[in-house]
Amino acid sequence: MSTLGYWDVRGLAEPIRLLLSYLKVQYTEKLYQFDSNEWIDQDKQTLDHSFPNLPYYIDGDVKIVQSTAIPIYIIKKHQRYDLIGENIDGTFNQREIKVIEMIGVINDIRTQIIRLCFNPDFKKLRENYFAANISGLLNKVVDFLGQKDYLLDSLTYADFIFYDTIILLFYLYPQSKCQALIDYTKRFENIDGIKQYVETPHSYDKYFFHKIYASWSGPNSD
Repeated sequence: MSTLGYWDVRGLAEPIRLLLSYLKVQYTEKLYQFDSNEWIDQDKQTLDHSFPNLPYYIDGDVKIVQSTAIPIYIIKKHQRYDLIGENIDGTFNQREIKVIEMIGVINDIRTQIIRLCFNPDFKKLRENYFAANISGLLNKVVDFLGQKDYLLDSLTYADFIFYDTIILLFYLYPQSKCQALIDYTKRFENIDGIKQYVETPHSYDKYFFHKIYASWSGPNSD
C-alpha cells in the first residue's frame, strides 16, 4: 500500500488526497504534527531521496517528492491520461497544454492567497487584499468556466486544485461565493470517490496552512 506524507493540514497535499480518493487508490497517510520533530529529525533523514521534502509519496520502491510530480505519477500509473490531457499512446495533444496552462492560472490565485496568509501583516492587509489581488483573476476563471461542468469541459487535475482553492476562498473571503462557484463545488463533491472523501471527517479539514508559520492557517485561526 502506498503512503502519502505531509503536515497535518490540507496545504499542497489536499488535491493529491482528492485525486487518490477519486481513483479509489488504497493508501495510508503519514501526518506530521507541528510540535513534533519527527519529520525534521527522523523521516527526512531516512527518506532516501536526493531532495527529501513534504509532501512525499512512497509506492513500493518508488519515492516521489513535490506536489507537481506526485499527481503525474499517480495519474499515469492508473492510466487516467485524460486527467492531464494526454493521449494514451503518447502522441502530442493540444489539450495537454491547456491543462498545464489552467493549472498555472489556478496556482497564480493560490500564490496570492499564500502570500497573504503567511504575511505578518495579515490582519491589516486582509480587508482590501481580495479586491486588489485575487478577484480580477478569479472572475476571469469564473467567466471561462461559464456553463461548463468543469474547467476544460471534462474533468482534469486542474479541477482538483481549483476545488480546494475555492473552498479556501470561501472560508477566507465569503464574498467570493457566487452561484457559479457554489454549483461547481457541489458538482465536484458529488463525484464518486470525492463524495466519500469530503463526507469523511479529517483532522486537517479546516487547516489549510502551517499552523505555526502562517498568520492565517484556516477558519479556526480567525
